Amino acid sequence: MTALAVTHPSGRRTRILLLFTGCLLTTPFLILAFAAAIEMHSLPSTGSLNVFLPDHATTVTATSSCTQDQFVVMPTAALTPFFPALTAAEGPAEDETSELLQVFSTSPRRSGHYASSIARGMLCSDHKNLRRNFDEMLLSFAIAASYSKQQRQAIYLNCAYFGDGQVGIAQASHFYFDEPPDELDLPARTLLVGLVQSPNRLSPFRHPDRALARRSVILEKMLAEHSITLEEATEAKAASLPAASQP
Repeated sequence: MTALAVTHPSGRRTRILLLFTGCLLTTPFLILAFAAAIEMHSLPSTGSLNVFLPDHATTVTATSSCTQDQFVVMPTAALTPFFPALTAAEGPAEDETSELLQVFSTSPRRSGHYASSIARGMLCSDHKNLRRNFDEMLLSFAIAASYSKQQRQAIYLNCAYFGDGQVGIAQASHFYFDEPPDELDLPARTLLVGLVQSPNRLSPFRHPDRALARRSVILEKMLAEHSITLEEATEAKAASLPAASQP
């Protein structure tokens, strides 16, 4: 005789309840993924950033929806000496997870995370709203997925604002020190990297005390991270600031 399986009503209700709960939990994520896929089509292409990763120093015209700038961009190899100071200036070691979790933060330290900073530059707006933050998050993910950390650092330096109308590390290097970036010494590199946090407030021409203090903080962090020796840090701290040849 064949035994017939009997489904208890309470067991059936439990399965239905679990299925319904699963649908409720997954639906928002599906909607978010669908919205992200649609929104990405309206955002700038990350491929446009390749212009900031040339094989040699190149004059480019970078055009966005809000500005058009012509300036020199440097190859990644020429910018490598800046990376230890840049990492020290921006706090803890950057990784994609910590970087992208900062996208919705309102802390000024967000500017230290390269992908989100680059994304904000591509969107060229500081106006905060839900869609703007969502777009920035999407672009940040795309940039982090498309470029290595060193490439993101190079892009960041090549398109950052250094004050007094200077866009990009090459232009800033000539403006403040009258030398190309690959010929700058440690104190000069550290000073320029420190400027990005607040170019006007840390200007070595208008606020030399603040510029010196910022440079010293970065040098101390580099020393703690074993990027430089105690002797190098001491000599760099004693170096003079650039002369204010331009107001």
